[in-house]
Amino acid sequence: LYIDTEPTDYLETKLISINQKDIKRVEVKTPKGSYAISRDSKADIFIEDMPKGKRAKGNDYEDVFNALNDLDCSDVLPEAQVEAKWDTTYTSRQKSGLSYTVQLAKTDDGKYYAKLSAKGPTVGDITITQTESEEGLKKKEALLLANDEAKAFAPRHAGWAYEISS
Repeated sequence: LYIDTEPTDYLETKLISINQKDIKRVEVKTPKGSYAISRDSKADIFIEDMPKGKRAKGNDYEDVFNALNDLDCSDVLPEAQVEAKWDTTYTSRQKSGLSYTVQLAKTDDGKYYAKLSAKGPTVGDITITQTESEEGLKKKEALLLANDEAKAFAPRHAGWAYEISS
């Protein structure tokens, strides 16, 4: 009989997996400043407010845009046990209106931690009529599903800090 001995052997390591085509905009705030990366109507990814005549160096910004494609962790701790400054925020806004926010911190021993939250789109009273178009129904369904996803995601991750690779 073999029994796993590490608690992390039972840990679901996949934290977030977002289809990159669903990402509309990413906002990054660091102690040194902030910036935003967006996707235009042709699906091209670009840094917002790039000064005229300037170009992005390489395409690292595309990796930042897609950082939540597959966010994994190697360990988890209660948030209060992480002694570090949560000084970087990464927010990924989806076409559906769902937003994921990752707060990041680096400890003195070089480990990186993430705190996760999600917010759904503002959903007021949704009325469906008998003459509702198929497209209208799909938009309303997408709003409701995104809101449900945020409501399920947020409490599952509240109070936890996830160790991630740099």
